[in-house]
Amino acid sequence: MNRLFFLPTFLLLAGLLTACGGVDYETKKDPKEGAFTLELPDDWKTTMGLERPHGQVRSCGVAVREDGEARIFWGDPHLPTFSEPNPQYGIRAGMNTGNPLTQFQPRMTAEAFFSNYVRQKYGTLPGFSLESQEDHPQLVDLVKRQAQEMGMTVDVTATKINFLFTDDGEKRYGQILGSVIGVETMWMPSVSGFITADDPEEIGEILYHAVETYKVDEQWQQQENQRVQQMMKQSQAAHQQRMAQRQASFNAHQNRMRQRSAAMDAQHQSWLNNQAIKDRSHEQFVDYIRGETTVTNGTQTGKVQSGYNNYYVDPNTGNYIGTDQYLQTDLSAYEHWKIKR
Repeated sequence: MNRLFFLPTFLLLAGLLTACGGVDYETKKDPKEGAFTLELPDDWKTTMGLERPHGQVRSCGVAVREDGEARIFWGDPHLPTFSEPNPQYGIRAGMNTGNPLTQFQPRMTAEAFFSNYVRQKYGTLPGFSLESQEDHPQLVDLVKRQAQEMGMTVDVTATKINFLFTDDGEKRYGQILGSVIGVETMWMPSVSGFITADDPEEIGEILYHAVETYKVDEQWQQQENQRVQQMMKQSQAAHQQRMAQRQASFNAHQNRMRQRSAAMDAQHQSWLNNQAIKDRSHEQFVDYIRGETTVTNGTQTGKVQSGYNNYYVDPNTGNYIGTDQYLQTDLSAYEHWKIKR
């Protein structure tokens, strides 16, 4: 994936370059990480290197002619990487990712994206005017071929925009070359260009030569791949640790809730037992005042006059006879009810 970030920035115009006579070139190397080399005029002042804003990898550079009247540039570290919204997962356009360089937006063509880009970046300059904008089919084919060589299938749109503005009353020519590369649900804009006070054709050739000779250092690429893999492993390990901590916290919470529920159940049962004791005591007190006792036949209960050991109830009339003797011959048709203890 890291190579993909360089693809639109440096290989944007490869294959469209023409011979640049009269210019002495020298190979310049990324001074920060040694990530890439490219050829630039030997007398131009160059600032270049990798930028890593918010965890993204951006290849950027500016080369300025000795008289300061012409400059070429490639890359913009502030351009985000976009993902398309997905309503199925509740992902909406404009949702905050917590990272300004990763955003959710519907895919745009290079023409639409960089038309806005040029107006926002240069539109407030004195005398600004948009001179022309056109699709760049050769650029589309080139980027697709370069991606294919890296085993990737991409969707590409590309555009070229020419504009003018003035600086202290002097006319300046500007050109933006922008591409939008789509990989599955992701899309990435990339930009290169130049600004000059004189012949834009000559400056364009110098830019093209720089792009044509751009190369990624293989040793750096291997180290970068290892770094990314290590970061992914660390991220996965940290994620697993966080999930384990959350599971442990959840289990502890569940255990506390079970203990609390058990304690509440025991407290409630104790209250019920106490209430039953109180109810029984109250019932016995009321029975004492009324001179009654509670009897049962095993399935039913009833109130009868107290003072006897046994009670016999006529099942047809409900009349009862109390007696201290357990059995009498004249009570053989009665049900035997006992005092409920």
